[in-house]
Amino acid sequence: MMNSNNSSIRSSREIPRRIVLIFIGLGFLGFLDSLYLTIEHYLGAEVVCTIVEGCNEVLQSKYAIIFGIPLSLVGVGYYTAVILLSFAFLDTKAIFFMRAMGILTSFGFLFSIVFVSLQQFVLHAYCIYCLGSALISTILFLFSAILYMRYIRLKSRSTNDQA
Repeated sequence: MMNSNNSSIRSSREIPRRIVLIFIGLGFLGFLDSLYLTIEHYLGAEVVCTIVEGCNEVLQSKYAIIFGIPLSLVGVGYYTAVILLSFAFLDTKAIFFMRAMGILTSFGFLFSIVFVSLQQFVLHAYCIYCLGSALISTILFLFSAILYMRYIRLKSRSTNDQA
């Protein structure tokens, strides 16, 4: 039986606050990015594209809308969920919220791979805002994986060992 006070086993309360604040900051950046694209979509405006060319080709393609909903609006929902889960964890310290974050960011990462692949191999055009969102999703996923490996998995293991 393992002692729950063992310093190598960290509880959900020991997840560093700064990491959760990074989730909130990245979520907010992704939210702004997605919100901008959503507003431009509904206004019917062309998006100003810097660094790379092809934003409008990507954003006006058949891949930019799923079931009649622009992917940018889905992004707004995704990043809102990241922010809400982060605040919920800060408020309650319930490990459930970080586990949900891991699942959510895994899906975000997988979808980002698909969307970047579509830009590269199908559309042959790139949207800097979409690439930015993919980068944010990837970083969120990596932080979730680190949290899982360093804190959540160990917490689960210590709970099982005590039973």
